[in-house]
Amino acid sequence: MISLNEASGLRGRLKVCDGNLSLLREKLATDPDSYAEEFNEQFEHFQRLLKLLELQPVLHSSSIDTVVQLCNFLSLTATYYPEKASLLGSLVLHMLSSSGANVDQLGSELRCALCKCVVRLAMARLLDLHKVVTLFFDLLRCADKALRKFILGALIHFIRRCTKKRRMKRGGAKRRPKMAMVRQQNSQKLRQTLFGMLTDERTVCARVAQLALICAYRRHYWRNANIANALAECVFHQVQRIQISAMRFFLGSQRDEKPNEDGQNSSDDEMEGGEEGSRKETKSLKEVLQKFRHAKKTRKRKKNLDQAKKVIVTAQHKKEEKRRPKDMKQCNMEAINAIYDPQSFVDRLFSTLEGRQRNEKYAIRLLQIALCARVIGVHQLQTLGFYSYLHRYIRPKQKEVTRILLYAAQACHPLVPSDVIEQLIRVVAQNFVSDRNTPEAITVGLNTIREIYKGCPEAATEEMVRDLAAYKKTHNKNVSLAAHALIMLFRTINPKLLHHKDRGRPEKATDENNEMDVDNDDDDEMYEAGKASSNGEESSADENESDNEQHGHGGLPRLSDIEHFYGKFRRQTKEERMDQVKEGRPGKEAYGRPIRGPHVGRTNRELAKRKPVQMIRQKVRGRNRQRSFRDRQKSLRAYLLRQQGKKVK
Repeated sequence: MISLNEASGLRGRLKVCDGNLSLLREKLATDPDSYAEEFNEQFEHFQRLLKLLELQPVLHSSSIDTVVQLCNFLSLTATYYPEKASLLGSLVLHMLSSSGANVDQLGSELRCALCKCVVRLAMARLLDLHKVVTLFFDLLRCADKALRKFILGALIHFIRRCTKKRRMKRGGAKRRPKMAMVRQQNSQKLRQTLFGMLTDERTVCARVAQLALICAYRRHYWRNANIANALAECVFHQVQRIQISAMRFFLGSQRDEKPNEDGQNSSDDEMEGGEEGSRKETKSLKEVLQKFRHAKKTRKRKKNLDQAKKVIVTAQHKKEEKRRPKDMKQCNMEAINAIYDPQSFVDRLFSTLEGRQRNEKYAIRLLQIALCARVIGVHQLQTLGFYSYLHRYIRPKQKEVTRILLYAAQACHPLVPSDVIEQLIRVVAQNFVSDRNTPEAITVGLNTIREIYKGCPEAATEEMVRDLAAYKKTHNKNVSLAAHALIMLFRTINPKLLHHKDRGRPEKATDENNEMDVDNDDDDEMYEAGKASSNGEESSADENESDNEQHGHGGLPRLSDIEHFYGKFRRQTKEERMDQVKEGRPGKEAYGRPIRGPHVGRTNRELAKRKPVQMIRQKVRGRNRQRSFRDRQKSLRAYLLRQQGKKVK
């Protein structure tokens, strides 16, 4: 093989070797016309190497490195020579296509280098974007994880360039309408290509197209109803992995409800971005506090404890931010609202859920149930068979039973018939809220019934509500507080269903049936009544706003509402107690007599500690002269014993 020095033939001005390609690139950037000959020599050398690759795809590693370096160099400098750039693009496309060399036998590094060259030329508008995208989907047949990951990133980059407006230089205002039209055409072609690839027989192509659309929707590149409905069709795809990704897209972050799927996250996870590398595990906050509790309390250790707390808390916040991508919940709620025909979508999904296969995993079934409940709750649909289908899963020993209860509460809305909701509540009460169950199961059951009644208060009956309210006398704190929460709910929505003693103090704004006989002299009482009624209306409005804020997913219940347990409260420190006391004293700034001066209130001994030694030296001498004979005798004896090395008593 001819070396680069022999191919260039340069001796005096510039010797081109493997290390001088970067130098030649800098020279071309400053003066392309003067170094056109050197560029042509490198281009001819690259052509000879491509012909050699067509005859012999498997090369030595040193030859592959030469081809990779030349490919990177030419792709970065070919824009200075448009004719050579078009020829370079056609050569690389022919090399990667099926009519060229056997792409499967090329090395992974060389394939990625050629694909990078194609992307750079396409970004410089020297290659047709549609041809490049079609070529990339053909290259997905290669069993190369690095190449698949690169192709996915390139597709996302193409989408970003097609949709994002770029700043024009001076004199580019005339070309702005033309460039916008070109971007719009490229975006439309790319969108049609990805939509077509979603139904492709090749699983890898459909998977990559789906991931590109999901990323484009989440990053606000393509955020319209067409993308959401195209991803909604992926829920009914034949490939299970594509179904799971589509359902997770509508439900939220995949780490919020991640099932354990064995054997399906090898290549797909790497295309999604790979897993985080293994990091050194830092000490938890509990370990740090335990170590400080059993050590001697010093200022330095307390300072180190505060610093460790800050480090651990910031690390936890960063970890949670990485686990939960931005705009995830808003994106998914917007996508659910953009579904064209939600009733037919839920009917199809529920039919697949009912006619499931026996070997289907429970985690996938759980995702289907969650998506059904979410769409039913958001659009307030009428799928009555879904509630009776949930009865078989509402058992305390059922796996992920709290999520099943959450989905049952999310699917309840005011348009559902009351008898269907009553039957669902009765099943929850019989299986969870009974004396034979554990306190945890009773608490979860009461919380679920409370959330169901929030969505459908018309289904409440007096008998059921009073039976559930009787659990307020249970000795377990979680159960009693859950029952009290149910009582507080019905005090606002329908207090007549509660027992008379559970209704609480009636407000004057709600006593519409009671007529008050007001005399002419009772103006003050009437003013106070009107003031109380206005305060009651404001407080009820505030409570409604806080209830809406506490509910996630567009007003639907959250898992924390179902799994809400009241644990032991941490004992407050003295600083926290003092802060709480000061919050309750907004009108009083300070208590006690004010200090008049900076030295007022100190004893003479404290003041003497702040004086310099020269001021108190005479006083110390006088104090020694006033000692008695016995004191001087003791001090002398102690001094002599210390001089002899003996112990002083």
